[in-house]
Amino acid sequence: MKFWKIFWGFGAILLAVLLLLNTLGVLTPAFDVVGGVSALQIVLALFVFAFLVSRVIKLKFGSIFIPLSFLFMIFERNIAFALGLESENIINNWLLFFCALLISIGISLLIPSKAKRWKKHKKDKAMKSNRFASSTRYIDCESFVEEYIHNELGELKIYFENTDSFTSGAVINLYNRLGATDIYVPREWNVKEDITNNLGDVSYYEKGDSEGPTLILSGHNELGAVSVKFI
Repeated sequence: MKFWKIFWGFGAILLAVLLLLNTLGVLTPAFDVVGGVSALQIVLALFVFAFLVSRVIKLKFGSIFIPLSFLFMIFERNIAFALGLESENIINNWLLFFCALLISIGISLLIPSKAKRWKKHKKDKAMKSNRFASSTRYIDCESFVEEYIHNELGELKIYFENTDSFTSGAVINLYNRLGATDIYVPREWNVKEDITNNLGDVSYYEKGDSEGPTLILSGHNELGAVSVKFI
């Protein structure tokens, strides 16, 4: 099971338990620290922190400032209490969010993400693209050595033609963002996956032949779902 499935599963259960205990007053003594921290604040902070960690691991520093501003908003009253300030409103939330947005834009322009660099590097390659739609693409194995596929906010199904001519070691470079990509692979093939997965999911339905010709699946999956289905 994928790490993020485990994390969000336990996170949802933890949220329910903490909210119930907080409603019953069981956790009140423990949370009456630094101006009183609620169970909801702690759970929200954990989710934001997990997202921040995922951004840092992926070296996407431009996307950490808005979550940081949310963390500050969640605990602003507690921070003011800890600093001994008279007002609970340290800074206008809209101003803070706008500044975080500007910093994020600036960092993203100066340091493009790996996904953007990947797309820029492949821009002069023939790419099968799908956006905001549901479509099907076919790869002809007679000429298949390397394919570049981009799916964004859409549903994409990929099939292979002339599979008898498939050359082992051929590569699919996939960029899947907020989309669902299903790759239908002949059962006698073997798949080696090297996808950078960012808060998404890559799943396999059954298994192929480990001794068969190898298809290499590479690229990036951001907040999307990639499924490999053997047929």
